Amino acid sequence: MDNIEVKTSGALLTLQDAFKKQYIQLASNELIDIEADIDLLQKTNPPDQP
Repeated sequence: MDNIEVKTSGALLTLQDAFKKQYIQLASNELIDIEADIDLLQKTNPPDQP
């Protein structure tokens, strides 16, 4: 393999890792947002009393 191929391959692996970490962070933040929305809805709309 040529040196440029090795460097390109390494760069692509680095980019893939960075995108994967960013996706995990975004998904975690979205989950936190959804949990906060559910909590707010539960507080503002209490369940019906029988």
